[in-house]
Amino acid sequence: MTSFDSLLDQYRSLSDSERTKGSYFEQLVKQFLLTDGVHAPQHRNVWLWNDWPDRNGQADLGIDLVAEREDGGTTAIQCKFYSRGHKIQKSEIDSFMANSGKKEFTHRLVVDTTGVDWSPNAEASRSAWWGSISRSPRPPCSGCPQDSRQNGLSASDTELP
Repeated sequence: MTSFDSLLDQYRSLSDSERTKGSYFEQLVKQFLLTDGVHAPQHRNVWLWNDWPDRNGQADLGIDLVAEREDGGTTAIQCKFYSRGHKIQKSEIDSFMANSGKKEFTHRLVVDTTGVDWSPNAEASRSAWWGSISRSPRPPCSGCPQDSRQNGLSASDTELP
């Protein structure tokens, strides 16, 4: 077991609900995006959904984080803290896919802890909606290799047409 797996296990044991567990993971992803050598230079700011200044009172509809990009764009980010081996289903990303398609978002990123491919329907839906979406099949962590591509993150998000 890696130190990162131990951290995730601690989050699981400290959490009294799925919501709390998800909040811990969202904060971890936020900090990673702000400090990682590959991602940090791409972002001016990263907010939890409820802290995003342009939210305009909208409820959480599947977007967990929002990142203001150095290139002027805005990234909608979905964080999925599931058990290793869980196959993400289409129904688990539908809300994110629909709500991140709004004009204010130029990029999309999904970070999940499953370590496996999404279900065939989720993958097909992802392609049908808007081509490819950036995905981290292994979340970021402190103490991971400096090159974030080694733990599943690509150097940039997918730009939308």
